Amino acid sequence: MSSENWRDFVDWTPETMATPVAAPICFISYARETDEHHKWVEGLASDLDSKGVDVRFDEWDVGPGDSVIQFMEKSLREANFVLMICTPLFAEKANEGIGGVGYEKGIVASGILLKLSKNKKFIPVLRAGSIEQSVPYYLQERLVVDFREDAKRAESFAILLRCIQGISRRPRPRPPRDSDDPQPTTATPPAQPRPPAPPKPIVFDMAPLQTIVSFAKSRLGMEQQKALSWADGVLAQSPPFDFVRFKQLFEFAFNVDDLDLAKPDAFTWASKHLNDNPPIDVARVKIIRRFAMGRLQMDRQKALDWAEEKVARTPPFDF
Repeated sequence: MSSENWRDFVDWTPETMATPVAAPICFISYARETDEHHKWVEGLASDLDSKGVDVRFDEWDVGPGDSVIQFMEKSLREANFVLMICTPLFAEKANEGIGGVGYEKGIVASGILLKLSKNKKFIPVLRAGSIEQSVPYYLQERLVVDFREDAKRAESFAILLRCIQGISRRPRPRPPRDSDDPQPTTATPPAQPRPPAPPKPIVFDMAPLQTIVSFAKSRLGMEQQKALSWADGVLAQSPPFDFVRFKQLFEFAFNVDDLDLAKPDAFTWASKHLNDNPPIDVARVKIIRRFAMGRLQMDRQKALDWAEEKVARTPPFDF
């Protein structure tokens, strides 16, 4: 998605600035690839740091003997913003749960951070490849900041910085004038009636349908016609189908490091818990299920059923 999609964050002036966030904390997640890529990521971190952003970057904050996992958990919990430096290798590792990128994905998708989502923003920073190639499935619904063209880096960085600092291009509307305010003395001629506007054409937004169909084909293994039928059905649901939440639940259920269910079972599990209120605490399901399988020697399905029942209890189950 080009930088034009971020027009709310460009062409600002001091008069149109919102109150910026004081020292926002920003965690950078990336895949270790080439030396050139690593230098680029470190350069982005340095530029943000020079603008007053509190950057959490492993090269700066993790030393010999430190726990990388603890650093990731702490940074993800404390950060106001999480920058995902998206490349094809990053998406591959994240989608398959490989390495540190996969661990961060597990935290995001498992629900540990979903409870904090109102106070956080996960920003995909597109460095190479297309959105479909480089952005993990669980982040493809979010707007990206496009850093693929080095010639436009300054513009892209300005967009990213304004987003982090909470600066918007559009000013808030002025409050209505109080009745006690002095009124203009010059008589204003009555407004002439405007001609009726032509009827607006009916436009069907294909983007949600295309996104769901693409996911159904690539992740669920559906054929084209079945994917279309499923997408058409879920888009007609009431209450509205929460596609982002469904993807998160499916990836958690399918991921080998989480529930490790087969695709049909992961699909069924995600559909079952999509509209849970309150949302199912998938992190606790995972922990309790592992305990049931290891210590209580339950089989996989019985352990999952037992864990779900315990998590759904009111008052909460004292695990």
